[in-house]
Amino acid sequence: VNLMQNEYPVISAFAGDQDVTREAASNGVLLMVEREDRVYLKLERGNLMGGWKYST
Repeated sequence: VNLMQNEYPVISAFAGDQDVTREAASNGVLLMVEREDRVYLKLERGNLMGGWKYST
């Protein structure tokens, strides 16, 4: 997952070990934004919930 600002990646977090049934990834950043800026999350590939492995 990338945090994007105006179509540019600012920071990323990923977890990709196929043998693990529960993974977590995190990161942090402070952004200076202008009123017109666009800030959003972009999933590069895969899925956010882990498919059938999702649990809470």
